[in-house]
Amino acid sequence: MTLQLEGRLGAQNGYLNFELMSGQIGSLPIPQSTLESAVRRIMESPENREKLKLPPQIADLRIENGEVVASYR
Repeated sequence: MTLQLEGRLGAQNGYLNFELMSGQIGSLPIPQSTLESAVRRIMESPENREKLKLPPQIADLRIENGEVVASYR
């Protein structure tokens, strides 16, 4: 069984941010409210929050043409 997620990668206030747009398990779509709730819990968890902290020299992350682009301070 596969989990497929689509979203926007970025940075906000020095932390990695992932805004989910859609997802599915196998061929079954996951409701948007379920996705948002799950991501919120993961991103706000104290254990995960520190793992998502960006190095101080990175100002922003984004995807351009399928590649991760980092902006430095």
